[in-house]
Amino acid sequence: MSVTVAPEGTPSGLPEGTPFVCLLWNHASELYPDWTANLARNLVRNGCEYFVCAGAKAEAMHDCIAEALSSLKDEGRAVRSTSWAPGSSPVMTTWHVDEELEDVVFFFLTGTQDSEWDAGHFVLMHLGEGPERQLIDATALRIFSEEGDSEEEEDEESVDEDASKEEVEEKS
Repeated sequence: MSVTVAPEGTPSGLPEGTPFVCLLWNHASELYPDWTANLARNLVRNGCEYFVCAGAKAEAMHDCIAEALSSLKDEGRAVRSTSWAPGSSPVMTTWHVDEELEDVVFFFLTGTQDSEWDAGHFVLMHLGEGPERQLIDATALRIFSEEGDSEEEEDEESVDEDASKEEVEEKS
């Protein structure tokens, strides 16, 4: 899902009841710390367990989100920041500066997953408008499709290997 959010807006239609990763791509030259903090808290309350911050002022956005999330500790949510380890706290934040668009999107869709944790959904959220918005969306769709295709191929290979093993066992 890809949505554009204006500084005065609130996103709707977020996945409910399942963990998700959120790529926040800031197209605006300004960063609104209070609004960003409220957005982050709302996203965590809706199931966001991983924030990937990119675009203009990505590091400042990350820092703002990390500060805002610390207030959620009082609600029983812990925050992990940039040093993820299996079994650690449920919310992660990273920022991506001076990285190629494709690399950031690839990280969002693949680098945020682990054998011990798999997001149910991915939310690509554009903060403001920018000329690269369509390219970001198209890149995300392409990578998501390619990764899905490669997983299907791996599953098919696994089934083929199992069938070959069964054939060998039957011949023995």
